[in-house]
Amino acid sequence: MDISFTGYIGGLNWGLVGLFDYDLVAAIFGTMSTLSRIIYSLVGLGAVYLAIISTRLTVK
Repeated sequence: MDISFTGYIGGLNWGLVGLFDYDLVAAIFGTMSTLSRIIYSLVGLGAVYLAIISTRLTVK
């Protein structure tokens, strides 16, 4: 799985939460179920990774 995919999931989910107060991950996997917590963690780690990589790419 491409790490940018987690960025798309996170962006879509937060957009839905902000615009419509609708949490797609919770709707699919349950509110704070083990699987939804894993997905939230992967999205968060992916965001940290993308932030680190993007700063390294702009420095070069």
